[in-house]
Amino acid sequence: MNEPNPLQLSAIEARLLGCLVEKESTTPEQYPLTEHAAQLAANQKTSRDPVMALDAGTVAHALRGLEAKGLARRVDGARALRFEHTAARALELPRGQLAALALLLLRGPQTAAEVRARSERMHAFRTVEDVEDVLMSLADRELTMLLERQPG
Repeated sequence: MNEPNPLQLSAIEARLLGCLVEKESTTPEQYPLTEHAAQLAANQKTSRDPVMALDAGTVAHALRGLEAKGLARRVDGARALRFEHTAARALELPRGQLAALALLLLRGPQTAAEVRARSERMHAFRTVEDVEDVLMSLADRELTMLLERQPG
């Protein structure tokens, strides 16, 4: 029987991992996130594709799935259990690669120029070529894949 690939994430796990990475940079005063804050981040209507409507139980289950895969961990907070990502360490990703991966997890397929424009709060890429290099590095590790040009 084949073992499941630990990097194979469900759509919900992918969304939550992207949220944890994003919120670490964009709202550090609220990070690590409670389950409720993670649910709100995952269900955000802006900067997300597709928009989701996840319930608390689904979010809790997915956070534990990320924890089992070594991509998140629980942190005891003063009043509530909180979660933080461990993706940078677990996957040995520098900040730029982590930011690009998070944007892809949150918004789906994007061009290098779109990633550069949307990454400013997580990581400032100097050029589109820098983003292309990062995306190719992620693709070489099979964390992303290059899609051919689509019409439109």
